[in-house]
Amino acid sequence: MILGHLSAAALARKTLFPLQSLPLLVAASYGPDFLDKPTALIMNSQGRAWGHTLLALVLLTAAGLLLARLTRLQNKTVLAISALWLVHLACDGMNQYPGIIFWPLLGPMPKLPAMSILESIQNLYIDRTMPVTLAGELVLTLAALWLWRRKKPEASTNRCF
Repeated sequence: MILGHLSAAALARKTLFPLQSLPLLVAASYGPDFLDKPTALIMNSQGRAWGHTLLALVLLTAAGLLLARLTRLQNKTVLAISALWLVHLACDGMNQYPGIIFWPLLGPMPKLPAMSILESIQNLYIDRTMPVTLAGELVLTLAALWLWRRKKPEASTNRCF
């Protein structure tokens, strides 16, 4: 889900987190993949693993809140990162993989079939084997485009007394 995660970051910037930097929001929206994809390449493992668990989200949030107490990092920044991490999990349909999202509560990390990035792209965009994910990506992308194209209402200079 390439455009979907990017669109989620754009939507977050335009609605809930307008004061956060867009690059930070984009990085947060791809957070689980930034953790799992390099690990998959190095260790020849699956692309959805520890970064796609709720445990990773809880640890990330706890570490962020601790860092916020020790530095000038704002809690709202931690909230933005955690929210987009959670949106990533939802967009990836992790509810279909309870053994991964609830790891380690349901036992060892399940093994998914190994798939290259090109195979993933082909499954999503060409073969359309994941219609719900594709539909979610389209909705997020269209919503982000609509919001970003919308002009901000200009402040009225006319005042009624």
